[in-house]
Amino acid sequence: MKDRKSILFIYDHMDKLGGIQRLISILANEFVRQGFSVILLSKNGPTNFKFDFPGRIYKYRMRKKPTWRSKIKTYFKIRCVFSKSHMIIDFREKKSGDYILKLGSKSWAKRKYVSCVSNSKIENYLSEPTQSNISQLRKINRVICLTEDMQKAIHSKYGITNTCVIQNPVDRESIDSQSKNENEISEKPYILASGRFNSVKGFDLLLKAYSKSKLKSDGVRLVILGEGPEEAGLKELAKNLELVDLVQFKGFTKKPYLYSKNALFFVLASRHEAFGNVLIENLYCGTPVISFNCLMGPRYIINHRHNGLLVEPFNRQELFDYEENRLVREEDINSLREAIDTLYSDKNLYQRLKANSKNSVEHLSLEKILKQWLDLVDKQIS
Repeated sequence: MKDRKSILFIYDHMDKLGGIQRLISILANEFVRQGFSVILLSKNGPTNFKFDFPGRIYKYRMRKKPTWRSKIKTYFKIRCVFSKSHMIIDFREKKSGDYILKLGSKSWAKRKYVSCVSNSKIENYLSEPTQSNISQLRKINRVICLTEDMQKAIHSKYGITNTCVIQNPVDRESIDSQSKNENEISEKPYILASGRFNSVKGFDLLLKAYSKSKLKSDGVRLVILGEGPEEAGLKELAKNLELVDLVQFKGFTKKPYLYSKNALFFVLASRHEAFGNVLIENLYCGTPVISFNCLMGPRYIINHRHNGLLVEPFNRQELFDYEENRLVREEDINSLREAIDTLYSDKNLYQRLKANSKNSVEHLSLEKILKQWLDLVDKQIS
């Protein structure tokens, strides 16, 4: 590549751990290997960057009640960063009055702009489908979706067709290097869950289902990795369910795959999930998975009774809208408990699912997914 093209990544709070942050790190390092330079623009951070990013990092502040002076200062800072890039890959959730979208709409003539929808709540990434927003979205070079369901929903809600599907990869090399020393795990036997402690991830459903399962009476532990705003509430719930001695809250760990590799199986109780990196990572570790068949992603990863179990919710849309109606269905808790008991008790089923787990995510290898990203970038800025 004769002239060194620059790619700008934009995301909120890169100091927090998560699947998008890992993906940005993976993409940035591969783009540098391919001869690009990379830049990261992060809102209100990074203060404690936990991922390897091989380029310059900038931050900007979004105040709750911005003054005109702070707006102008932020505007020019963002414009300065934009001017250094040839292509923008934006992973943020957008808010109304978003500075970057407003600025970007004036800059797309010179720079390619890609918006990534990383959550099943697509309006959080594309804003509400007003005529003005749709007009802006049609100017975007590509909207990246994680599944065909998400792509169809965007077509239906926004009427735009400048979309494509690129799923998240499984980083086999990283997982292999982090899951070597099995002697570090002392909780065996156990089942595993991980994620950010918020209402979407459904840890309350998991704790209630586990409390009714055969695993509790057999002394099989539940290990939970993660952190977040609902941690205190979840620990209190575990206490009320008399699970203090059986549920282990391990917090953030740099070696999650050690736990994945040694778990009996992994449970994802999310009320909605765009794709579910934790599912593909656990499957690559040879660990069967259980998940609600929620909107929009798990069914693209789990082949029911082949590499895991899909739990049908009482009402998929109702589960998706939980944050609005704050409803917890006893039927969902019982369905999840039944799946946990089935996979634990049926040894033949368990062994079949375990044997199929690793090969079931071969199509999501890092090499294959990176090629899709590189092809996209080359077409846009070559």
